[in-house]
Amino acid sequence: MLKYISDTVDDEGIFHLRDDKTGEDLALKFVRIHDPVRQIGTDIYFACTDFHVVGEEDKLYDLDFWMNDKTGELKIYQSKVHKEPRWSLLYGWYKQPRYTFVNDEIEYLY
Repeated sequence: MLKYISDTVDDEGIFHLRDDKTGEDLALKFVRIHDPVRQIGTDIYFACTDFHVVGEEDKLYDLDFWMNDKTGELKIYQSKVHKEPRWSLLYGWYKQPRYTFVNDEIEYLY
């Protein structure tokens, strides 16, 4: 995951991702990989990560990445915004989930 992120960011360390739901081009900075990276089935791996909006460290996106090792090394083949930043007067910025997992399959919440 770290190699993929470092190979993907631009010269300023910005990770660019097109949000598949909103169509927005996101400019994000890597924060961390959640533990653990999971294995799904025999050759699929899954990693959950946090990225913040450039210039707004409290505004976090939770991005999910799916990888397989069909070529002998782990390669990303899918990425999605799992949780998006939302503002609440009571809590400030929080991460609102778009989907959950049921038996390792995505189930959209809205």
